[in-house]
Amino acid sequence: MAYEQKNFEHLLGLPRFSDTLLKNHFALYSGYVKNFNALVEIIRNMGADKYGTPEFAEVNRRLGWEFNGVRMHELYFENLTKSYKPPDQSSRIYTKISEVWDSYHILLPRKTKEKRISLPQGTKERKT
Repeated sequence: MAYEQKNFEHLLGLPRFSDTLLKNHFALYSGYVKNFNALVEIIRNMGADKYGTPEFAEVNRRLGWEFNGVRMHELYFENLTKSYKPPDQSSRIYTKISEVWDSYHILLPRKTKEKRISLPQGTKERKT
């Protein structure tokens, strides 16, 4: 059974991300899925006498690399959203961010006429 590629095209039009950038990463993700499935087939077709050989070790190493590429892209895409939803104030992530940065809100973009990058306190603000 082949690993099924997920569709993340609903992310096109995401604020602050170009569609070209997203499409490039969708293509990278697609390549990782294709390579992962090809390596699974190679391993399935290897005879039992190949297990433990350098050939098997290399294919197995490459399989891990491709799978990591698949999962990292999926985790990244699954955490993107077109609409902002703040984390629950009692959540571990909110608490940790507030602890490290003194406030969760310091990391949010400021609403001004000029587009600016939100930076931690004590760093110079710059225009984009």
